[in-house]
Amino acid sequence: MAKPFPVIFSMVLMLVGCAHKQVEPREFELINPDRTDVGIIYSVDPQIAWSGTTLAEDEMWTIDGPTLQVLYFINATEDGETPFFGEGRGGDKGPKFRKDMTFLEIKDLILDGLALTGSQQLNIRNLRPSRFGGHDGFRFEVNFVTKEGLDMLGMVAGAVIEEELYLIVYAGAREHYFAKYRGYVEKIIGSIQMEES
Repeated sequence: MAKPFPVIFSMVLMLVGCAHKQVEPREFELINPDRTDVGIIYSVDPQIAWSGTTLAEDEMWTIDGPTLQVLYFINATEDGETPFFGEGRGGDKGPKFRKDMTFLEIKDLILDGLALTGSQQLNIRNLRPSRFGGHDGFRFEVNFVTKEGLDMLGMVAGAVIEEELYLIVYAGAREHYFAKYRGYVEKIIGSIQMEES
């Protein structure tokens, strides 16, 4: 089945971007630097203008283009689903999230997903507790080389909220592009504000 974006074949987009169902994404639209809802349970402060598109409940933002740098918001992965692109969250491909996973096991889940895309020299480091909005969450950094030979850096923040996995993943080319907006992404993660239920 054809992927929604021509550039989805690059490792940047295959990292963790995906849909609950195989649906066509909207065109990229301007994300203004005002507080913005991400999915249905939280909002963030974008800091600056981004270009964004949606895949079901998930969102993908970029500034210089998703092959160079990309910010994913992966929302509400349920027990038994995969947060990775493939046949959809309920498909057979990709490692599956379990609602009772520890943060260490979630880190391994993401490592396994990266390996399936053909990435090499995978290194996940500095796994640590971190707040995700008002919830106990985790953070870690990652570096890898895509099967096309592009040297990438990334960082991941996440939490399990009401037995569903939420992730924010930022990745970019090691040379210039990752560092270019890392500070903004750090502030975006720090700005998470949970919606009142």
